[in-house]
Amino acid sequence: MPADIKWHMIGHLQTNKVKKLLTIPNLHLVETVDSMRLARSINGQCEAMDRVQSILVEILTSDEGSMLSGVHVGSQNWDPDQGRARADRLRY
Repeated sequence: MPADIKWHMIGHLQTNKVKKLLTIPNLHLVETVDSMRLARSINGQCEAMDRVQSILVEILTSDEGSMLSGVHVGSQNWDPDQGRARADRLRY
């Protein structure tokens, strides 16, 4: 594989798998951050590894179904200003 390949993590990520994921060389983007808890876990591991990680936040736009995951639009659980202050190792 090319040395400059950029990997994207797509799919559900459990907090207990964050440390292992962040050891992947050339990990460019984590695409499915569905909670502030997961974002803080990624941020904590990035602090320990002295790195910054790009993420995409999964936004839940519907109230239909109890099995849906993501952060509700306008939710108090995800405030970008608060998140940046607490998750300074993340770009989103």
